[in-house]
Amino acid sequence: MIRALALLLALSLPAAAQEVIVSGMSQNRVSITADFDGSEILIYGAVKRDAPAPDGGPLEVIVTVEGPSTPVAVRRKDRVAGIWINNASVHIDSAPSFYAVATTGPLSHILSDTDNLRFGITIERVIRAIGIADEAEKAGEFVLALLRVRTNEGRYRILEGKVELTEDTLFRTDVVLPSNLTEGEYKVRLFLLRD
Repeated sequence: MIRALALLLALSLPAAAQEVIVSGMSQNRVSITADFDGSEILIYGAVKRDAPAPDGGPLEVIVTVEGPSTPVAVRRKDRVAGIWINNASVHIDSAPSFYAVATTGPLSHILSDTDNLRFGITIERVIRAIGIADEAEKAGEFVLALLRVRTNEGRYRILEGKVELTEDTLFRTDVVLPSNLTEGEYKVRLFLLRD
């Protein structure tokens, strides 16, 4: 009798709240015409729960928008005999043409290195540069140069604090797409984090 009662009590206890994202975008297609000077998309959603929100810290949201990836050759110019020439280069396997990360808070506070490695959330984790150490001295500097150039062009963006979260349920963010957009499919990913 006691075993049956314990089983019945265990079955009647509420399960941990399952959180699911219900989301949408202001537009699913952006037309690039001759006079295209950029665009803006609104990404919004709600957190659907089958039970009250779990304890364990505030809810954080990360939204990533990734453009088509292509291989990239990055070259370093050196001054040789008074002339600037391309001296060393590395070939990066894959780098997105556009990448934006919008968050509810600072990435360093809400995203662990383990989750970043597992899900490839930050720009540095999305770029694939395998084996470049054999191609040039200080090969890591070439990846940093690619990040710097594309950030200056507005193609790589970190938008910390730009996701608005209301009552731990509703969220929204605006992502500006630059005029130098590459044609192709863009992938939007949404992440919910606690602690």
